Parts: sequence; C-alpha cells; structure tokens
Amino acid sequence: MTNKSNELQTVSKAPQVECFFKRLDWLAFWAAFILSFVVYLYTLAPTVTLEDSGELAVAGDYLGVPHPPGYPIWTMLAWIFSKVFFFVPYRGQPNPAWSIGLMSAVFGALAAGITAMLICRSGTDMLHHAAQNDDKELTHRSSIICWIGGVVGSLLFAFSPVMWSQSVIVEVYSLNAFFLVIIFLLTYRWMRKPTNALLYVTGFIFGLGLTNYQVLLLAALPLVIVIMLKDINLFRDLVIVGIVFIVSIAILQLANAPSQPGFPKPAIFQGNQARALMSNSAYFWTFAAGTLVVVMCIVIGTRKSGSPWPLTPSVILGIAIVFLVYMIARIPRTPPHPFPLQPGQSVFDWRMYYMGFLAAMAVLIALCIFLPKGRTVAIAFVTVEITLAILLRKGVLLGLVHPPNSFMMFIHPTEHSWWFVFYLFLNFAILTTAFFLLPHGKVIALTILLAELGVAFYAYMPIVSDLRNPPMNWGYPRTWEGFKHAITRGQYEKIKPADVFSATFIDQIGSYFTDLRVQFTLPLALLGFLPFSAWRLRIRKFQINALYVAIALAVISS
Repeated sequence: MTNKSNELQTVSKAPQVECFFKRLDWLAFWAAFILSFVVYLYTLAPTVTLEDSGELAVAGDYLGVPHPPGYPIWTMLAWIFSKVFFFVPYRGQPNPAWSIGLMSAVFGALAAGITAMLICRSGTDMLHHAAQNDDKELTHRSSIICWIGGVVGSLLFAFSPVMWSQSVIVEVYSLNAFFLVIIFLLTYRWMRKPTNALLYVTGFIFGLGLTNYQVLLLAALPLVIVIMLKDINLFRDLVIVGIVFIVSIAILQLANAPSQPGFPKPAIFQGNQARALMSNSAYFWTFAAGTLVVVMCIVIGTRKSGSPWPLTPSVILGIAIVFLVYMIARIPRTPPHPFPLQPGQSVFDWRMYYMGFLAAMAVLIALCIFLPKGRTVAIAFVTVEITLAILLRKGVLLGLVHPPNSFMMFIHPTEHSWWFVFYLFLNFAILTTAFFLLPHGKVIALTILLAELGVAFYAYMPIVSDLRNPPMNWGYPRTWEGFKHAITRGQYEKIKPADVFSATFIDQIGSYFTDLRVQFTLPLALLGFLPFSAWRLRIRKFQINALYVAIALAVISS
C-alpha cells in the first residue's frame, strides 16, 4: 500500500510541460483576429479592383504565374480559396476575385492576431521581469494592460491605410505581412526558450516567405542578432557557414558574367558548355579529388580516438590535396579575350575581389582555429573555396543553366551542361561538412536546408508554365531566361542604396517619417517609440524619466 502511494505521489509530482503562450496571449490573438476579420469582410471588395487585382485573380484562379517574382505560394493558396468559395457569384457570374480577396482578409487578420499575441506576450514578460526585480507579483492590472496593449497595437496596425486597403482586395501584401510577423513571433519565442525544432520551423517559414516577399530577407538580421546575443557558439558556427556560402555565391555571380577584357571565358559559354568539359578529363578528376578531400576531412573530424589505422585518413587526405593541386594545374587557362577594347571599356579589375577573398578566408580560418576539430574544418572549407576561385580565375568556371538541361547530361553528356548539378552538389557538400564537423553544425545545416526547401517552391513556376500553359503565364518561366527574369524581379529597377551623407538620404528619411505620420498619425507614431524611451537620467540629485518626456512630446504634437 505504501509503495502504491509513493508511486502515485511520484506521478503527481512529475513536471508538466508549460505552454509558452498563455491564455491571455490567445485571448489577445482571437480578439484582434476576429475584430479585424469582421471589418475586413464587411469592407471586402465585391469583385475585381484596380492595381494588380485582375492579373492576380486570373493567376490564382487558373494556377498560373503572375508578375515577378511570381508569388508561387500565394498563387497556390489563392487557387485553393477560389475553389473552396466558388459558389459566391457577382451579378450571377463566377467571381474568383471575391474568393481570393477573402484570402487577403484572412491573412491580414492573422497578421493582426499574431501581432497582438507578440505584443501581449513580450509585454507580460517585461512586466514580470520588473516585478521579480522588485520582489512583487505580477498583478491583475498589469495583465489587463498587456492584453489591451496587444489588441490596440495590433488593431492600429490592421486598420492603418495601407494594411486595410491591401487586405480587402486581390493582392499579395497581407500574406507578406503574415510571413513577417510570424517570423518575428517565432524569433521571440526562440529568444525566450530556445529549441532546435523552433529554428527548423523558422527556417522553413522564412524560406517559404521569401518566395512571396523577397524583402523578408532583411528580417534575417534581427534573427542573427538574437542568435548572437543568446548563443555565441551557435552564432560562431552560423558565421562560418555564412562566410562559405557568401564567398561561393560571389564566385557564382562572377561565373555567370560574360567574357570581357581581363576576364576571358570560353567561346562555348554562349553555346555547348559541356563539350570542352567532357573532352578534358582534368575537370572530372579535379572535382573527384575535391570531393575526396571533403570526405576525408569528415572522416578525420568524426572518428573516435583509439580507432585502428589512425594515420590512414590523414595520409589519404594529403594525397588527395596533392592530386587536386596537380589536376588544377593541368586545366588549361582560357585564351585572352579576342575582341579589342571598346571606347570607354576598361580591363576587368581583380584587385577588390582578391582582397575580399583573402579577407574572408582569413576570418574563416581565425574562427575555425579555436574549434575542437578546427584545422580539419578549415582545410575542408578553404580547399573548396580556393579550388572554385582558381577555376574562376582561369575562366573555366561557368554559371547556371536550365536544370533539365543539366540533368540530361546523364543521357547525352556531349549535348547538355552539368553546371546546375555541380552547384547543387556544392550546396549539399557545404551543408554536409558543416553537419558533421561543426559543434552546432547539425542545427545550422538543417535550418539552412529547410530554408532552401521553402525557397524551392519557386519550382512551381516552370512546372505549371510548361505543363499547364495558363492564361496568366508571365515571362514564360518554363524557359531559363524567363525563370531568372521572374525571381530576380527583372522588370523592376535594381535597389541602389543612397549615400548616408547625401541630401538624397535625408530626403528618403523625411519621406519615411511622412509616410509613418500618414499611416498612424503623428501622436500614435511617436507613441510607437515609447519602448525605446524607457530609460532614466540622473543629474546630481535630480532624476529625469525619458518616458515622461516622450509622452509629453506626443501630447504636445497632437
């Protein structure tokens, strides 16, 4: 009897998993979601409107491809909504525009609800932390303040002119807002209670969001800063992998460049790229030797102490490096550019790229040297990057081509290029090396891989463009040129950041604050800066609370 009672007590005392988001947070979510959705639904456009509404409605209804960057995840969701709510007509005619507009209302309301949850949860945490410092309990009044702050703040966002107008028509921006705020919510959740699974989910949603909102790339900066503040070792490994990817992408961009004085490319760059490649076995053995170097580094970095034949992997690694150097030397350099300099044309200047590459390799080695298997990690990554850089400088490293052409190399190797397959293999080689050799490599590699899986939804565009040929088939992304035009936003002007010391930059800052005042009115815009004013200044016996000063300025400005 005593044993049974002890067992019952043990079971009753077992720790329960506490949910991060409390009942108060969910109440804030549902209040903001329901209020904003009801208003959005009441003010929803009855059918097609201006802007891109007609084009996007056709793309969503026919599972097509709208204007760049193609919005694949938006189009698939719009198609689902148009089929589920097909029964809503407009003057007796089918009305997919209303169904897709309803999707804008749903995701706009979800963005408002998630914003309320984020504000409520973060506000509660800050007040609870302050109460602990003062040895006081969090009061019921503080909970009400957090709930009201979350709901009111999210509704101000939901009913700002831009957000409201884009959530009641056929547009992509409410889904953009949804991806942005859910990334912020997951980032805050990880900051408070870090888990690997949460990073994986965040990585996938981040990659998926990039297919609909490329500016979301800027949201990666707060996530990186949070990782740096929360786990410096995880941040170190992220920087190592980031340097390898950034250098590889820079090399790939140069590999895509056309032939020019000082940077010659083979004549086959415009045509059959595989012919010269397949006729020179040095290419094949170079990549084989590079692969062997990476594999041996992984073997050395993961083997346990006391294993038999301890020197064998190191000997094979040394032989592979020597063989790699020999094969690279055998690859012929591209002949000089055959065309003379044109008026105003200059020889390609390599100096900046040399300095940037050397600086990146120095930082990479410096970060790796303090790791448990630091030398092995540095050898693997530096060998890959130096090999790519030498091939690029010789003019024999070419760019991406249409993926089907690359995969056809296995059937007709003399007629199709294999460069897409090569860069795909390079990506997995980097992630595999990080997975096995870095202390936090598993987390970093899987997070990046899931982010790439989200971005891979771009494959929707060439597939439907080729198989369905829908009425809205912008740029025909079934072709490689059309696909690149879409994902690079080819019809738009490239972003050119202004000099921070120029009058243009001052004008842009002024335009930003003008738009901020239009969206939220000046008092509300100033109130948004209150959290950044929560500090005190002590001057001798006097103490100035910046929060009170900010509130006074907001009242005066109204």
